[in-house]
Amino acid sequence: SGVAPVKLCEKCEAMNHASAKVCKECGEPFKIKKKPLLKSEFIEVKSSRGGKKVFNTAGKTKEELKKYAALMGCILKQTITLTNMKKLNVLSLFDGMSCGRIALERAGIEVENYYAAEVDKYAIKVSGDNYPSIKQVGDVTKLKAEDFPKIDLIIGGSPCQGFSFAGKQLNFKDPRSALFFEFVRLLKELKPSYFLLENNRMKKESKNIISNFLEVEPIEINSNLLSAQNRRRLYWTNIPNIKQPKDKGIFLADILENGTAHRKKSKCIRVGGRGSNDRHEWDLANIEKRRLTPLECERLQTVPDNYTAGVSNTQRYKMLGNGWTVDVITHILKEIKK
Repeated sequence: SGVAPVKLCEKCEAMNHASAKVCKECGEPFKIKKKPLLKSEFIEVKSSRGGKKVFNTAGKTKEELKKYAALMGCILKQTITLTNMKKLNVLSLFDGMSCGRIALERAGIEVENYYAAEVDKYAIKVSGDNYPSIKQVGDVTKLKAEDFPKIDLIIGGSPCQGFSFAGKQLNFKDPRSALFFEFVRLLKELKPSYFLLENNRMKKESKNIISNFLEVEPIEINSNLLSAQNRRRLYWTNIPNIKQPKDKGIFLADILENGTAHRKKSKCIRVGGRGSNDRHEWDLANIEKRRLTPLECERLQTVPDNYTAGVSNTQRYKMLGNGWTVDVITHILKEIKK
């Protein structure tokens, strides 16, 4: 016999047969919840008898999920409910000021533990000021898999100065670039469901080596689609269905505290390197040059206003130049929920 269609109760989200008049779970008149949303990639399917099964929804459509639940219902002969299994355990390597934590929040992804591997005391302070629950774990080279629970997501932007076009082209011989292999080591040891690695544009040889180790090809995204800054970066991830974000049409004039910009987009803010906007200067309408303020740099990186307050401006510029464009990371991570 065929499997009867199963729908979610609008009130309690319990699974019922589509023809039900009264919800078997809450006892209220049964109304179908039109668009059930899953807050996590993992759910737990269970029956009132106590039987349960963990099901990974990654890459599955909602229709496929409902068919699976219906099949389980026929086997167990009981009402099936769907509940979020857990919040995510996240390990952020080379965490900096925790741009990844901001992005997870914006993506609507709930976090059980956010472990941050960082050694810069100023970045650690900014992270703690904004997210006191972050668990700092120190030097990435000293981390061991047994020190962590099951990790669901590893993210990181290993220092790019040794690889990038703007650097000295030292590639993997540079000690900073060698930290990439710590990312690879922990990826193999912890075996997360998902990973995301960000890095600068680089020579094809270096890019191919990274792709071979991670077994995925990167997508290049320019932050100017989601911010007022030209910032082209490579993103390696096994999160499915990552596409180019839609252009939000944000311009430099939109984020300045005062003055009028002569260009539509800012140059890339970085810390050193050929062709970089090292002094964070911009031409204003009166042909003067002034330094972009820390607040303006936060806006270029789509970081909340005054997120980096509490440390010197020198340190604010440094961590913002080294940081991620948060809304680009949000754009990628939100695909975990689908």
